[in-house]
Amino acid sequence: MKNIEQVLRIIGLILMGIYVISATGIVPVPITIARTALFLLGPFAIIGITFLASKYKPHDDYKTFQQLGYVFIVIAFALFTAMLVVQYSGYYFYKENKEFIINAKEIFKMINSIQLGIDITFDIFYSLGMLMFSLSFLKLKRMGLLIGFVGIITSIGLLSFNMITFPLPPKNDGLIDLGPYTIIWWVLLIIYIDRNHKMNEKNTSV
Repeated sequence: MKNIEQVLRIIGLILMGIYVISATGIVPVPITIARTALFLLGPFAIIGITFLASKYKPHDDYKTFQQLGYVFIVIAFALFTAMLVVQYSGYYFYKENKEFIINAKEIFKMINSIQLGIDITFDIFYSLGMLMFSLSFLKLKRMGLLIGFVGIITSIGLLSFNMITFPLPPKNDGLIDLGPYTIIWWVLLIIYIDRNHKMNEKNTSV
C-alpha cells in the first residue's frame, strides 16, 4: 500500500509542477504534455486529498470543518477536470472549423463562456474547500497554525478576486490569479501531515 501511495504521490507532484509551469508561463510546455497533465491533475488531486484526509485527524471541535473542506475540494477538482476538457475541446473544434463558419470568433466567444462559467464554479468550491480545511488547523500550533492562516488568507483572496471580476477570470481583468500560488498551501499541508503521520506511527510501534 505504501509503495502504491508513493508512486501516486510522485505522479501527482509531477502533474502539479507541470500545471504551475504551464499556468504561469515560466517555461513553454509542449501542448500534448500540458494537456495530459492538466486532464489528470483533477483525479490525482482527489486521490491526494483523500490520502491526506485519512491521515490527518483534527481536534474534535474542528472535524466538521475538515469533512466539509474535503467534500468541497473533491467537487472542485471534478469541476476543474470538466472545465479543462470543455476548454480544450471547444478550442480544438474552433481551430479546425473556423474557416468554414461565419462569425466563427463570435460564436467561439459565446461557447467559451461555458468553460469560463465552470472555471468560476471550480474556484468557488476550491476556495471554500481550502477555507474549511484550513479552519480545522486553527486549534494547532506552529506549522499547523501557519497552514491554517495561509489557507484562510489565500482562499478568501482567491474567492474575492473571482467575485470582483465575474464573469471574467481575475487575470483577464487586471488582477492576479491566486490559483497557481495555492501550491504553497498544498506543499505545507503535505509536509505537515506526512511528518505527523510518521511520528504517530513511530510512537505507536514503540
